[in-house]
Amino acid sequence: MVRPLSGGNRHANLLGCRISAETQQRPVRSEAGMQEPFNPFTYGNPITDPKRFYGRARELDQVFSRLRNPEFESSSIVGEHRMGRSSLLLYISHPDVVRQRGFDPNVHLFVYAHLDIITNTSTPTRFYQYVMRRIGTTVHDPELSELLKQVGRQENIDAYDLEDVFDLVDRKGLHIVLLLDDFEHIASNENFAQEFYYGLRSLAIHHHLALVTASRTDLVELSRSDTVRSSPFFNIFGTINLQPFTDADIQAMLKGNLAGSAVSFEAGEVEQVLRLAGRQPFFLQTAFHFLFDAYRSGESPDRRMALVEERFLMAAQPHFQTYWQLSTDKEKTVLAVMALLADQQGKQEEAVGSIEELVTGAGAPMATLERRGLGLRTTQGCAPFCSSFVRWVFQEITSAPPEGQGTQDLTAFLPPALRRRAGEWLSTIQSKYNDMLGKWLSDPRTAERGLSLLELSKEAFGRRELQTATATETAGVEKAQVASAEGLPLLTAKEREQATRHLPPEGTVTILFTDLEGSTTLFQTLGDQRARELMRAHDRILRQQITSHGGYEVKHTGDGLMVVFPSARRALACTIAIQRDLEAFAQEHADTPLRVRMGLNAGEALQEEQDFFGTAVIMAARIMARAKGGEILVSELFRRLMGTTADITYLDRGEHTLSGIQEPQHLYEVDWRSRKPGE
Repeated sequence: MVRPLSGGNRHANLLGCRISAETQQRPVRSEAGMQEPFNPFTYGNPITDPKRFYGRARELDQVFSRLRNPEFESSSIVGEHRMGRSSLLLYISHPDVVRQRGFDPNVHLFVYAHLDIITNTSTPTRFYQYVMRRIGTTVHDPELSELLKQVGRQENIDAYDLEDVFDLVDRKGLHIVLLLDDFEHIASNENFAQEFYYGLRSLAIHHHLALVTASRTDLVELSRSDTVRSSPFFNIFGTINLQPFTDADIQAMLKGNLAGSAVSFEAGEVEQVLRLAGRQPFFLQTAFHFLFDAYRSGESPDRRMALVEERFLMAAQPHFQTYWQLSTDKEKTVLAVMALLADQQGKQEEAVGSIEELVTGAGAPMATLERRGLGLRTTQGCAPFCSSFVRWVFQEITSAPPEGQGTQDLTAFLPPALRRRAGEWLSTIQSKYNDMLGKWLSDPRTAERGLSLLELSKEAFGRRELQTATATETAGVEKAQVASAEGLPLLTAKEREQATRHLPPEGTVTILFTDLEGSTTLFQTLGDQRARELMRAHDRILRQQITSHGGYEVKHTGDGLMVVFPSARRALACTIAIQRDLEAFAQEHADTPLRVRMGLNAGEALQEEQDFFGTAVIMAARIMARAKGGEILVSELFRRLMGTTADITYLDRGEHTLSGIQEPQHLYEVDWRSRKPGE
């Protein structure tokens, strides 16, 4: 597991002092007798005050060292979601920091630009218009300021315009450091072609311009275009990977934030926070925020950490979900096995094996997880970055299967010799992870060690007895599937195998995107706990119908699902059934209805690692975005595939221009309310 801070005994305060017994029992007050005015541990937004920025000494040295070189070199900062990329760029751009690092802010202009404003319709001209305005806010030279305004107002900005600007920058003896946050918004945008990267590289090489980008992954990995990926643009950067905080970073953060406060944390509590939250700055700030609040409100020592854990888990879960969704199946497998190993550390005298002995080919995904800060190698072995993430992984994988899901199917794809040993554990697994974990268990090179680890960890996965289904029960499941599919024929043998093993369909597919309307408002008005309960009800309703109609869930998008079907008719029947279930839910929960919009399209889709890409997928997502809650919109192609059917009525919604799609698209609304169940 995550090791504690080094130095000092467990009961000594980290900062060399303890709070008094009197302070522990009452709200913390300042010397003037007033309650502490604010909590110094903040989370959610980037750190903007350099006095409240801690750590990252190595990364800062690298960035400024490259800028001091005669070549005025560029840097690429790579860090996982919530690793502090934006805070670091804002810190670098602050004039006080620039001076401390030996640069004159009047000569070296550090210009911060956040690129989350870049959309699918943004163009290089729009980007440079934005950059010209940002540079203009730091320039005091009238001639250059006027030129920046002129270029920024142009409807089209070409390479000659940019050369004019940076020629003048050079003549004025100025140096510009352009800090580009969230660079993935450009790298993944098809409007920014190879010419854009060549032009930006030319400016950085031939003029007083250095780039400091921040992104979640390496720049060269961001673009799906091989042409862009091969561009020499990426060769000008030195990559700097953000890692979790060191002991010194954490001590500096605690000392700085608690300076002048009546609060000081017990060393034992700090160690518990490190186990709970890990060493990523965002999660540390979050957990210490709740701990500070517990002190400030006068909670007793035996209650403080219980409150911190409860509140931290609620705040961290959405970010854990993001980490999981951004991981490949192999990375998820490694995370799950590391969670099992972490659960067993200290319980068994002998380890079952290393991560490499338990998962074939674990080296590459483990290296990626280490770089992302999600996996740690310690003297005790490998583990996810914090204990709360271990718990979340268990919860995610072992969520109860949809009602009616036969648990006998979960071991059907395993060799007979493994079914009995794996059965009790697999009976707790969410069905969408059957194939992913089944591949791991079926590997003869690691199966024995893997099953031994599972048998040691059954309690962690909420062990349930696996019941063997009889032929009658199996027939009952098929009968239920037929009934729920509204008269559709039985699934074919191949479709049944795909549904059982959660395998994606092949060839021409129907793509469904869904989105829960007003999900953000739910969390704001109802609170996290109640909103999460509604989201679970939403997921359950959708997944029950998707399973019974032979759909393949590709991914959870946070507010909805992406699903593919081997049949357009099944896809349409599924969406209608979902809308009816949601309508029934709204009648019983009039104060909290779940209004879901849906978009359907059909076509050939590119498939990579059980995900789907391509124009057909993009169009389905764009169609969904045009719908309102309770509506099902479909493409012209989908309607033609369905043909003329007496039981389906379509409402013509006319032509629409869809983002990222060149030609206008004719859309139709499915009038599902006019069709009675069973017709």
